[in-house]
Amino acid sequence: MINLNIKKSNHSDTSINNILSNIMKSNIYSTSFYNAMSFKKLFLAILFIISSNAFVFSQTKILFDNTRGETASNSDWVIDADVRNLNSNWPTTTGGTEGNAQTTPTPAQSAITTGTAETYWNSGISAWGVDIAKYCYTTFSNADYWHIEQLPYNGRVTYLDGTNAQDLSNYKTFVLDESNSMFTSAEKTAIKNFVFDGGSLFIISDHDIADRNSDGVDAVDVLNDLLTSATGFNNGLGITYDYANYTETSTNLNTNLPGTNPLLYGPRGTVNSLKYNGGSSMTINTTNNATVTGVVFRTGADINASINVTCAYVTYGSGRVVAMADSSPIDDGTGDSGDVLYVGWGYTYSGVTSNANLVMNGTIWLMTNTTPLLTVSSSTFTGYTYVAGAGPSASQTFNLSGSNLDGTSVTVTGSTNYEVSTDNTTFGASVTVNYTAPTLASTPIYIRLKAGLSAGSYNSEVITCNDNGTATDKTVTNSGSVTSGGSSTCIS
Repeated sequence: MINLNIKKSNHSDTSINNILSNIMKSNIYSTSFYNAMSFKKLFLAILFIISSNAFVFSQTKILFDNTRGETASNSDWVIDADVRNLNSNWPTTTGGTEGNAQTTPTPAQSAITTGTAETYWNSGISAWGVDIAKYCYTTFSNADYWHIEQLPYNGRVTYLDGTNAQDLSNYKTFVLDESNSMFTSAEKTAIKNFVFDGGSLFIISDHDIADRNSDGVDAVDVLNDLLTSATGFNNGLGITYDYANYTETSTNLNTNLPGTNPLLYGPRGTVNSLKYNGGSSMTINTTNNATVTGVVFRTGADINASINVTCAYVTYGSGRVVAMADSSPIDDGTGDSGDVLYVGWGYTYSGVTSNANLVMNGTIWLMTNTTPLLTVSSSTFTGYTYVAGAGPSASQTFNLSGSNLDGTSVTVTGSTNYEVSTDNTTFGASVTVNYTAPTLASTPIYIRLKAGLSAGSYNSEVITCNDNGTATDKTVTNSGSVTSGGSSTCIS
């Protein structure tokens, strides 16, 4: 038996060379091995290992938030909760009976097929998650192709923070379903930058006066703050939520949209209505964002106007956003015991599961954004230092990755006083990173303060990553100093 001791990861930090190295270190040259396996079988086994890990490296992920009281009171807007021990207050703590979503839904997503029931997972929007897996099973022959994760109640909302394993840079889409408490300024900025840089966002509000966790605000307040505040989107999406509360089934679709519209006529199926049970609505502003489009409107509303919108979508920078104003369309009726539920996922109108079709079409549109994208794991470094005459400084590193790229080499260019490397040994004014299109796997880039500098500060110098194609450049800002005396922490 071969024990290759290869640890699979959702990140691209294991290379094929490492896999082959592990094989060479194994006992494959023993007599017992050759008695058990022919060279042909060995070759096939190697191919299997490489292909299996290659899939993991290219895995695309979607993250459902549970840091903002999404399971408080009558809410249960997570995919799966193995434990139900959260309270309904803010800040959220344990000691109650509400769903406590773990990072990875269980059982395994990879085992889902077209016949899997939504009760495979256990929470109020488990049907949404199971249907994502079913779509992947049918479309990509692998239910885990779009890997679903949840951000637990004590998780952190960050972007380009290498210390956070669930940093938004690791995901394609972030889902905020009836966020019940305000995001901090830093969190709002993180979400905004994530979308601008090519990430996707699905935001869902609820009706006015729906404070689930007794902190004085509801989802309308929270999402409007994210959408309008200076540290958030600053009205850049052209969407605000209305302070309203209504129940209706609307067939008032935007008939100006073509039959190829991704939300109304997407892969999941045609949309013919949208049913709200105690929802709000939205006002859109094409002056603030020319791409914002109303898809469904309230009954009787003017589809050429900007008010009474119940579903909208928009692009922002390189990213995409879908917005709805009620949580009931994604409610599958299996929330916490005692919750007042308004089941919408299985709702049919004229034989069409229209709510589910709309939400899934929106999800697919978000997950299939083909905008070329470069990503850096950190955008700011400080603390480079050495004593004059003893440089260079110790290096610091970030990971460079990309998606939907055309295969042209990426150039990482240093600055006047900072140099770069791909191996932490040979440094220069620039380095070239080669890859096979369309994906640039996570690649470490090292930066250090050059040797031979005079004592002084060398701040706010920018390293630039350019794909020599259509992706937006990424920059990393560096600050450090050379001291005139004292002990040195530099390398030679």
